[in-house]
Amino acid sequence: LEEALAQWTGLERALLFSTGYTANVGVLSALLGAGDLCVQDKLNHASLIDGARLSGCELKRYVHGDIDGAARQLDARPDTAALVATDGVFSMDGDVAPLRELADLCRTQGALLMVDDAHGLGVLGPQGAGSVAEARLSQDDVPLLMGTLGKALGTFGAFVAGSAVLVDGLVQNARSFVY
Repeated sequence: LEEALAQWTGLERALLFSTGYTANVGVLSALLGAGDLCVQDKLNHASLIDGARLSGCELKRYVHGDIDGAARQLDARPDTAALVATDGVFSMDGDVAPLRELADLCRTQGALLMVDDAHGLGVLGPQGAGSVAEARLSQDDVPLLMGTLGKALGTFGAFVAGSAVLVDGLVQNARSFVY
């Protein structure tokens, strides 16, 4: 299943989790720590916010969909390891994040981009591969993709996809996966 999910989403590897909540909490707490920065859209799912809080990093939130606001948050801490996290499709409003602009911003600022596409997978993009595929973005643009299997796919579970190195790191360090 992990191989099929990686191939479907166009990413190198995928790792299964029991839920989207445990995936997001596991990823953010594995990748971020004290002294790091996580920048998030104000309308992100609670699991992204909780993951950042549990990691001990500094969490900054920007006005919904405001690329300039995200840039200001990153500019305030230019020498800090940073991750930008966003929903692909926002569950309450149904709007799609400005993924191309976020990918450009992260590339310029040297930040990692993570997209929670729980509500985009199975709905948007070629063969339902999600909002990242719909925006024609690659693994280089969006190094981390989280998707759930319980929305459009109608089953249970979640996955995180990215490079083999990143996924190997999660296998070793994402507590919600390990335990």
